[in-house]
Parts: sequence; structure tokens; C-alpha cells
Amino acid sequence: MSDLQRQEPARSATARTRDRELLRAPDMSARLIGGILVELEQAHGPALVAQACAEAGLSRETFYDLDGWVSNRFHHDLVLSLRRLISGRAEIPPWEDSFWQSWRRTGHQGFTRERLGPYWPLLRALGSPEPLFKRAPGLVQRFNRTLRLQVISQSPGYSILEIGPRDPADAALQVPGNCWARVGILEGLGTVWGQRHLKVEQMACMYDPVSPAPACVYRVSYGLGRSGWRSVAATVLAGAATLLGGWAFFGMPAWALVAGSAGLVGASAKQLRDRARSIDEAIELEAALARSDARYARLFTESVILRRTALANRKLSGYLPEELVDRILRDPEEELRLGGTRTLGAVLFTDVVNFTPRCEAETPERVLSDLNLLFGTLDEVIRRHGGVIDKRMGDGLMVVFPGRPGEEEAPLARRAALCALELLQAMRGVNEALARRGAKPMELRAGLAAGPLVQGNMGSPMRMEYTVIGAPVNLAARLEPQAAPGHLVVEARLFDAPPPGATLTSRRTVAVKGLRDEVNVMELTYAP
Repeated sequence: MSDLQRQEPARSATARTRDRELLRAPDMSARLIGGILVELEQAHGPALVAQACAEAGLSRETFYDLDGWVSNRFHHDLVLSLRRLISGRAEIPPWEDSFWQSWRRTGHQGFTRERLGPYWPLLRALGSPEPLFKRAPGLVQRFNRTLRLQVISQSPGYSILEIGPRDPADAALQVPGNCWARVGILEGLGTVWGQRHLKVEQMACMYDPVSPAPACVYRVSYGLGRSGWRSVAATVLAGAATLLGGWAFFGMPAWALVAGSAGLVGASAKQLRDRARSIDEAIELEAALARSDARYARLFTESVILRRTALANRKLSGYLPEELVDRILRDPEEELRLGGTRTLGAVLFTDVVNFTPRCEAETPERVLSDLNLLFGTLDEVIRRHGGVIDKRMGDGLMVVFPGRPGEEEAPLARRAALCALELLQAMRGVNEALARRGAKPMELRAGLAAGPLVQGNMGSPMRMEYTVIGAPVNLAARLEPQAAPGHLVVEARLFDAPPPGATLTSRRTVAVKGLRDEVNVMELTYAP
């Protein structure tokens, strides 16, 4: 395994931790995933399972809450992490691989009172698999929101079911374990009504290596079951009552007929009352579960909205003075109004030299991994100097340095220039890290301008972005390509002398697209 493959799971886990709310999207019930984790812990130990959960983005403790949900993305990434930790191969195993038997066994064992919790009486009240399958298209949503179940045909003793993703886009995140879990669930379902295992035959499969189907089709054979035998027993009892009545009519005392009939009617009435009570309880329970699911979905949606708001405000609060941030907190509509205010600021553009050939020579995954390593270093430098990352443009950055109270243009430009020089210097450490993973080095160049800006919400009421516009933005963007690799080009008017720690490499005038006059610039690099 390459250094990149070894480092990627840890990097991905760190990145996904920032999106933990999205990993708990209501796709798959934690009851199913929790049961699989218990099976895997018995086979491979709790430490390995806990590590796989962490790499996929959620802690093992997440699944102690059986009423929770997780996303299909989490399940997919969990499988990849488990496979890598168990076998050293970060790949999705094929359908016939023994790896998936934990998913199947979880289905077998999932129908105890302890595992099903409040769902057990709901299933029990249905009496047999046949009425369950009639209601299955709705009930399947209790365990997987992204699946669609259709009853193709049904006859006494068997049903044919088709199960597949509701949205074709979700198919990419489905794994053979989803199919094996369904097989196990269908096989183990009979235990609710006293049958050991139902017989499940697979007639079509999404994961067939020769002829994959758009959905899996299962024939489930379950015989009469306890409910069916009760019907047979009722028929036998009815026949016996008829014989008894005839016997009584032709020779038994009337009191015997009355007593026998009363006993039979009383027993039947009691069964009917019990049955009706069970069905009422099941309906009431199902309604309560639906309300619980709706609350979970609402809380999940609210958490995503709050997270997006927090991310937006993190950027916005970097631009705005503290008193304006406080005003927005008191009046949230302030943040949503189009328009801007004049301010003083510096704008820095950076770019990776010869990035396009790098993309052509490397895989997209490798390029993305290298960029994440780069930005992990640059972002921290920018934060220390009071910069705000306004945009990421592939390999490039637009960074804004809002003026602080009382800060004039020269010290503001000096602060931005010192940040740029430290970014160029930090590339030495970035390239050492790239070399350790066998990647080619990167070279950075930068352009800087300062002056009056307008900051505020740009766009339309449908979509707006908090940013800055003004001549310094355009000028900085034009100066950046004028810099040599490892150098910074700045307006010469901003400095009487190079900032501390900088080496002046040239003074010159450059023609800038969109400007009538040439611009006097200084080209700087960091002192060795």
C-alpha cells in the first residue's frame, strides 16, 4: 500500500468529522448498523470496529442510540474502512465474499424483543408474514428511507418482493451488504411468529457480476405459519361444533348444547377482543413512531441549517467590525440585505504554478489530496495574520485583509505582504510533506494590492454571497501572474522599502489589462 493510501483514511476521517451532521442523515436505521457492529466486534474485536467507525466519521457510541439514523455515505465508508483494517484492501468486496455474512446474521438475529424494542409488538400484531408484506412498502421506511419495496405477487405461503433504491442516484452508495442484510431480515422474520427461518430465493440481484439488475427480487416462502394454523384450527372447531350441535339435536340434553356453544362463542369472542386490542395497539404505536421519525427529520434539517449559518457567519464575522456582528445577531435580517459599505482593505491572490499539467499527469484523487495538504498549511498562516479566505478557485486563493479600526493603508498593506511572504516560505514544509508521499513539489506565486473596497452581500435574493469588490481586487488578480515562482508582486506605492524579512528582486512597471496606465510594482521574496 502506498503512503497516500495509508494517509487517506485518516485525512478523510478528519474531513468528514466536520460534516458529522450529514453522516447522521435519516437514511438507514441505527438498529441495523448497530447489530452489524456487534457481529463484527465478536469476530474482530471492539478496537477494530471502533477504529473503522471513527475513520468513517462517527464514534462507536453513536449506535448505542437505537432510535438514531445514519446516512448511506457513512455505511459505504464504514465498509471501506472495515475491509482495509481486516484484509488490507480498501475495496468493496463482491456479493459472494464471506465478509458479508455478518450482515446476513444480523438480519437473522434482529427479531428478538430486545433488538426490535417497540417495533416487536407492531410486527407481532400482524399475525404472519403475509399481512406484513402487504404493508411492507410503508414499513420498510422505518429502517431505510432510501429503499423502495414493491410486492410483485403474493399467494398463500409465499410472496415475491422487489427491493431497490428509490432514487437511482443512491445506487452508487449501495453495497452488497445491503442485499445480504435484506436476505437475513427476510430469513429471520419468521421468528416473530414462532417459525425458525423463512426460505428466501433470490431471483434477481443488483450485484450480479454477469447480469446486474436495477433492483433485487426475492421469493419468500413461509408456509401457513401460526396465523394460518389458527385459521385451520378455527375451521376444525367450527366443524366440531356443527357435529356437536347435530348430536345434541338428536339425543344430547339441551343444556350440553348451550354450554358447548357458549364456551365456543366465549373463546372466539376473547380471541377477537385480544386480536382487536393488539391491532389497535399496533396502530397507535405506528402513529407514535411516525411522530418520532418526523421529529428526528425536523431536528436533522434544523441542524444542517444551523451549521450552514455558522459557516457563513465565520466568514462574515472576519470582515465585519465587532459592533456590526452584534447588530446582525440582534437583527438577523441585517445579514440578508443586498448592498455593501465602503471600507479599506488589502487583497491577496495566490496560485500554484503549472497546476494544469499536474492535473493532467495525476489522478483527481491524488491532486485533491495534495491540495488539501497545501491548504491545511496556508489557511493557518492566513488566520494568524487576520486574513479572510474569500474564495478558493481550484489551486488558487483570494484572501481579503479588512482594515482594523484606525489602521491606515501602509500598515494594512505591510500586514498583508508579511502574510504573503510567510505563505511562500511555508511551501518548503509543504514540499517536504509532498516528497514523503512521493508527490511532486509545488511552487506558489502571489499578487497584492490595497485600497478602498465595497464589502457586502452581492447577488440576488435567491442567492447572495458576502464578498468585496473594487479596483484592488482586479489589480491583485492581474499582478499575481506577473510574479515568478516563489515571489510576490505588489504595488510599489504601498512601500517605501521592502517589509521586514523580504528581499527585493526587482522594481519595474507592468501593463495591466483594464488599466490605461502602467503600474509601478515591486517583486519580493522571503529572505533565506
